[in-house]
Amino acid sequence: MSQFSHWLCAMQEHIIADVTSVPSLPQIQTIRFVRCFDGPDATALWIGEGSDILSLLDRREDLAGLAFFAAGDAAGLAARARERKADLAVACLDLLELYDRLSAILRRRQAWAVRLLEAAGRQHNIQDIVDTAAELACGSLFLLNAGRKVVHFSGHTCLDSPPAQEMLELGLLTASTMQSLTDDGPAGPASSLFCHAMGSRGKCWVQHVRKRGELISYMVLFTPFFWRDADACMLLGAVRDTISWVTASQADGYWAGSDFRTVLMELLTGKLTGEEEICRRFSLISRIPQQFCSFIIVEPGSPDGFSDTPSALLARLEAIFPESNAALYDGGIVLLLSRPDRDFQPAPVFDRAHLQDLLIRYDSYAAISNATSRRSMLRTNYLLTKSVLQLGRVLRPSTRDRIFFFEEYAEYVSIDLCLNSFNALMGHDDIIYLTHPEAVKLYRYDVAHNTNLLDVLYYYCLNNCSVSQAARAAYMHRNTFSARLAKLQELIKADLANGEIQQRMVFSYKILRYYDHYAKIDLNKRLNAGRLHHEQTGVSP
Repeated sequence: MSQFSHWLCAMQEHIIADVTSVPSLPQIQTIRFVRCFDGPDATALWIGEGSDILSLLDRREDLAGLAFFAAGDAAGLAARARERKADLAVACLDLLELYDRLSAILRRRQAWAVRLLEAAGRQHNIQDIVDTAAELACGSLFLLNAGRKVVHFSGHTCLDSPPAQEMLELGLLTASTMQSLTDDGPAGPASSLFCHAMGSRGKCWVQHVRKRGELISYMVLFTPFFWRDADACMLLGAVRDTISWVTASQADGYWAGSDFRTVLMELLTGKLTGEEEICRRFSLISRIPQQFCSFIIVEPGSPDGFSDTPSALLARLEAIFPESNAALYDGGIVLLLSRPDRDFQPAPVFDRAHLQDLLIRYDSYAAISNATSRRSMLRTNYLLTKSVLQLGRVLRPSTRDRIFFFEEYAEYVSIDLCLNSFNALMGHDDIIYLTHPEAVKLYRYDVAHNTNLLDVLYYYCLNNCSVSQAARAAYMHRNTFSARLAKLQELIKADLANGEIQQRMVFSYKILRYYDHYAKIDLNKRLNAGRLHHEQTGVSP
């Protein structure tokens, strides 16, 4: 894909008028004369005298999206170009000189494309493309993800400007610096390309990279002053096109974070297990994790997958967690957060409301693990987080909840693991025997009388027997909660002021809830079967 504005920029000292109907063009392959027009070809720049182009626009109606360069103007030419939805540039050059200049620009653009493709062809490595582009620009090139984190970098010159120093030191470009670069500089086509002069240090170019309208990354190019603006525009376009070509063969087509994806796959499939080897591999990825790491796993709510392209969601997640490593994996999105300490326990520091809104928009759910400093335990952390994601979607207290923290579901994970072990040891899955008998009694009463006394018991014990706090947690009026608590205390004799009994009741509630909602076992039917057995045999269930 090319931009008509790039050609205008390259010829700016010779352009006297222009019309841009379609900013984005197919990749231009040739320069052709309108006198030899034999049918629409959007891969050509069509050139001719102003009168010849006007005559063609008058005769044909199938010229939308074509780009024309006129050697001299003609009355009504610009208006007719707009009418036909064609791009037009009027130059103050004769036809042959116009052809020579445009051909020279095209040859340079094609030579760069060949160089970049050759670089990519060695190992289909994006870093090789970046190295070559930095060499061609006589400067430096940074690739950033949507969260402004540096993904790849190459070049040894033009690095003395503040934005370059910031990226080298922090590994990212701060939001304030990005705003200063894109707000103060003259905007390019569709506000996707910006140029900012750096005093005696040269120029900084910022290119927004979008996919299906969603911002997925930035390219930041630093060039010396002798480099022409048009060349910078075209080089960035060539880099973007080459990276797109390389990633077209990849399953997800999203290049930012590809280095982390490789490590993640080897880690989670058990190919990478040693602590030292994992640390060594982590030191090679774009964003080296700090001491403590935590997983965030995001999965679609529908079996059919995300409601939109996962690359778009990934880019937005990286904007919320700019210091994370992120990748598409196993039908979902995996982010590895890291910090130098455990300060974000039990909940990482981020805009929770923003994440919740994003999950609703993409009909998805997120589970967040605790942090660990042991690299060899990351696979365990990931698998536990996957369990939390599955449990949370079924056992969440409210349908509004889409973010599940491990600490909130740790006991459910334990129950889930216990069920498998219990079955192997006992030959059945009746973990109901691990609950407090009084909790089972309340469950039976609730089923028979359509009440929620078991919920009252849970919130009362969870809040250390504080009626006010328990009522607030259960979203009940205090008087209603007190009345149901009184009925509960008529039915059971357990000492709820005892801390150990409180813990037993909370755990018993979670076992019963797991049984009923997650394990899909008809607990009432099973309990009634046990009662019938007791009535017939005299043996307690």
